[in-house]
Amino acid sequence: MYPRQALERLHEYVPGERRAGVLKLSSNENPLGPSPRAIEQLRSSAAEAHIYPDGAARQLRERLARQLSVPADQVITGNGSDELMVYAAAAYLNPGDIAVIARHTFSVYAFATNLFDGRVITTEMPHGRHDPDAFVATLRAQPRTRLLFVCNPNNPTGTCLSRGELEHILDQTPAETLVILDEAYCEYMDPSDASDGPALIRRYPNLLVLRTFSKIYGLAGLRVGYGMAQREIIRTLNKVKLPFNTSLVAQAAAAAALDDDGFVRRSLETNLSGRGRLYGELERRGLTYYRTQANFICINVRSDARAFAEQMAANGVTIRPLTSFGLDDCIRVTIGTGQQIDAFLRALDSTLASIRRSADAPAD
Repeated sequence: MYPRQALERLHEYVPGERRAGVLKLSSNENPLGPSPRAIEQLRSSAAEAHIYPDGAARQLRERLARQLSVPADQVITGNGSDELMVYAAAAYLNPGDIAVIARHTFSVYAFATNLFDGRVITTEMPHGRHDPDAFVATLRAQPRTRLLFVCNPNNPTGTCLSRGELEHILDQTPAETLVILDEAYCEYMDPSDASDGPALIRRYPNLLVLRTFSKIYGLAGLRVGYGMAQREIIRTLNKVKLPFNTSLVAQAAAAAALDDDGFVRRSLETNLSGRGRLYGELERRGLTYYRTQANFICINVRSDARAFAEQMAANGVTIRPLTSFGLDDCIRVTIGTGQQIDAFLRALDSTLASIRRSADAPAD
């Protein structure tokens, strides 16, 4: 038996590390935990866990439609938003077709493309940001481009495109190319930079906007994401969607979380406060970083990121080395609560001190 040749280009996804007794700041999870309203709903929904879920997720889609001010048939749910990325590749890529992505961005874009025998072309990211002109130039040079993945804010750098830059890309994208705008961290963006997803899908018939309950609502363990687009795109994605792809309890909890405005507000306040504090602490230590519009921060540690992460874990905190993203000397750290930031800074200082001692040690 021989597997498909496309599998030679696939790599198993490696999640942020979790170690017993060690603070986990490696996966951009909500440091406040899950939405309390979602937890309450989980308890009451658990008694129906023996029943198959609504495969169309009608109640959740209708609740999302009210919040987004779009028709329910322009919304699709997924087992995390990354499942919907795979559906997009399944629906729109023929073997040899091209997907354009940025060089340092979420790995599932390349995974989905390679899974369906597509070709990945990457664009450079000066200063850790997407380059709108590079995207447009690549689209013009590659007429077989069928997918364009744009992560905004970008994982792992936390940088974002302005509204004008995003619209420039969309205006220049050929009608036969589907733009997949991944907005997993959009709720954390400063209002002046945040785009209006519902307005964009009304304006651009080749746009799919993806969002998730994993971050701001703290439901990463339940795996619920959603997408919005014009009806033709949603109908096409539904043709490749697996039955019962989101569980009964996950659908109910996600719908309840949408009403938890207080939790969302506390999450944003915690993130904003922690972000400002980390900026100052990193600058005092002489470390460079990208100013972030997400719930994490990308830091240049000027040393091997894998070794740095291993030492950080030994000092009590797991963070994400960004070697797999092509950033060999950078780490990504979740912006935590005040106590979590205290723990991170202690581990950071111990790790930096250890590196300095090693550098100062005389050679044998």
